[in-house]
Amino acid sequence: PAVSGIISPSAQGGTVSVTVSTNTDVGQLIANFSLSDSAAVYVNGILQESTVSIMDYSDTVNFEVIAQDKITTNTYKIVVTKSASSLARLSNGVLKIYPNPANSELRLDAKSIMTNNHFSYQLTDALGQVIRKNERYTNDTKIDISELCTGIYYLQIIAEDGIWLARFLKD
Repeated sequence: PAVSGIISPSAQGGTVSVTVSTNTDVGQLIANFSLSDSAAVYVNGILQESTVSIMDYSDTVNFEVIAQDKITTNTYKIVVTKSASSLARLSNGVLKIYPNPANSELRLDAKSIMTNNHFSYQLTDALGQVIRKNERYTNDTKIDISELCTGIYYLQIIAEDGIWLARFLKD
């Protein structure tokens, strides 16, 4: 499943913190990142490709980003930690999406995580490309997916108490 990192910038780059569920194999993760047209990312001198390069994140990994000017270099430390918190809550039934597979809309059963009727969500495809982002200030828990092509998608819910991730099939 896709997870997002939080970047803590510094003058020479920054730290990207990513939390995954405890059963995730951090030795076989694939990063999804975007760069300017002529920029490049290297790890230990090896060019990295977004959504392609498999990396072992058991320890901190340094992404060396070379800017478009081919001179400016910044280093981003990627730190992956395992947690049984919000990602595990999905399997404990805190967030339910239905129907799954779905055709035109998804419904959320997530009252316990949506405090003050406010949450945001992000839809990504199987490659990690963001399809849609939206904020909700209502108790409407329906998400229109009618325009999506058939395939596997991920729904990330961001609420005050954490981030939850669910996978669904659009048929």
